[in-house]
Amino acid sequence: MMKQAAVVAVVVMAGVLSGCTSTQPASGATGEVRTNEVTGNVGTLAEAGLDRTMEAARKAVSALQFTTKKDAKDALKGVIEATTADDKSVTITVTKVSENTSQVDVSAGPLNKGLAQTVMSKIRESLK
Repeated sequence: MMKQAAVVAVVVMAGVLSGCTSTQPASGATGEVRTNEVTGNVGTLAEAGLDRTMEAARKAVSALQFTTKKDAKDALKGVIEATTADDKSVTITVTKVSENTSQVDVSAGPLNKGLAQTVMSKIRESLK
């Protein structure tokens, strides 16, 4: 009986600690957006190739008037690092899944979840 209680406690804690939430996209948008409540990272699957998704990420950074610190891309992955006017760091990582699908992840730190969500919204807007 004690062993079963321990297993139940571990399963419950795993669910609590995972801290992920998700929202369904509006019509015509990319895939479901997932937010890790612990890390503040936001991710989605975009129905666009790596080049198009990277261009959307660049447009988002430009529209938000962030300063780009790094913009690198190869055939499999792209990374954009930018800072806001108050020196908060934002990292956008785009990973090729297939010719027409990319994984997009935005990180701005655990205290800046709203910032990461704003950046993701701008990227999704550019992909419509």
